[in-house]
Amino acid sequence: MIIPSTRIFTAGEIETGAYLNSAVTNLGNFMLGKPITVLRQSSVQSPQFTASTFTALNWNVADVNRDNNWASGTPSVWTCNTAGWYRFAGQTSFSSVATTVADRRNAWYKNGTSLTTGTTLDRVSLTSQTATLPAQAVLVYMNAGDTMDLRAYTSGTGYTTSVGTGFASFMSAEWVSL
Repeated sequence: MIIPSTRIFTAGEIETGAYLNSAVTNLGNFMLGKPITVLRQSSVQSPQFTASTFTALNWNVADVNRDNNWASGTPSVWTCNTAGWYRFAGQTSFSSVATTVADRRNAWYKNGTSLTTGTTLDRVSLTSQTATLPAQAVLVYMNAGDTMDLRAYTSGTGYTTSVGTGFASFMSAEWVSL
């Protein structure tokens, strides 16, 4: 998506209505249709998570994919097409297993490397319910071609994601500014 450039007008300059409409309309249309992506899971991610290893979450539904930043062929990866600052948010819904206590974490990975901010940790005791862990929202500058993914971690074994009425793992990205 091309970000329209702005122009500074000078005093006494005479512009046509068509030129002004074009300059204002292009910028307004971009801001009203800026890059936004909302991805989610509509089915449980399988295979199970490997204990104590961050695993990329795979998305199978794009509720919004305004700048074509996500493709089902690479289900865990969001790829930047329009450079700028982006706000990323998300959550992981973990399944329940017969384990007394387990650490569950989320972490954002830019270009395959964990961000120094944005990791969320929760120590929970679950034996018969799912746990939904929000991912810390982060603001990150992305160049065209950069990638972002949300990864989940559990210290226990046998976990998968969980999907149900009112909960599912998701990831969102919103272009904020240059």
